[in-house]
Amino acid sequence: MILNTIKYIFFIFHLLGIFTVTIGWLYDFRILYIQSIVILSWKLNNNQCLLTQIEYKLFHSTLIGNGQKFVVPTRHRYILYINFLLGILYYCCVQFDSCLLFSLFCFSL
Repeated sequence: MILNTIKYIFFIFHLLGIFTVTIGWLYDFRILYIQSIVILSWKLNNNQCLLTQIEYKLFHSTLIGNGQKFVVPTRHRYILYINFLLGILYYCCVQFDSCLLFSLFCFSL
């Protein structure tokens, strides 16, 4: 009973982490640092999620389902990649007040 409760709490925090990392850059630029860490961990771990591996070791099931399903689906990876790039572009434009000014700065280098 207690282990089941802990499992679902862990799964809820994992889901909250997924949503925060995916769209959190809209609210705070520091989420881009977390996104880069997540992307790097996927690349270093053969596109497998570390939290999902921990879930399996602790509870013998994962957020994705029962069994050893650790690989992050391709579409989910691409969603994070696109959000990461959009976040970088957005904050560069805000910092330089306009995308035109930013692009002029980049091309003048």
